[in-house]
Amino acid sequence: MDGRYAPDDARGMSPRRSAPECGALEDATRAAVRQHARQMQLDLLEIAESIELVRADHDKLEKQNLALQDYIGNLTRSVGREAPKKKAGKKGRS
Repeated sequence: MDGRYAPDDARGMSPRRSAPECGALEDATRAAVRQHARQMQLDLLEIAESIELVRADHDKLEKQNLALQDYIGNLTRSVGREAPKKKAGKKGRS
């Protein structure tokens, strides 16, 4: 409580601040906000880097998947071509 006012005077209980006190509070608040913004920027940068790593892994896996699909397709086609020849060869021998 402020000593200039009587104990039952509402002005003595008011949280009035002087200009230097307001300036100090403003400076502290700005510093805290700047620090929080810096931390959020660092966190965002970390997330962006993680996204890039995941994207690179995804692209690599997608290329490998396409290569496997091509391999399986080629293998299936080559087995499909050879299967009738083997059947025809077995019938001709009997």
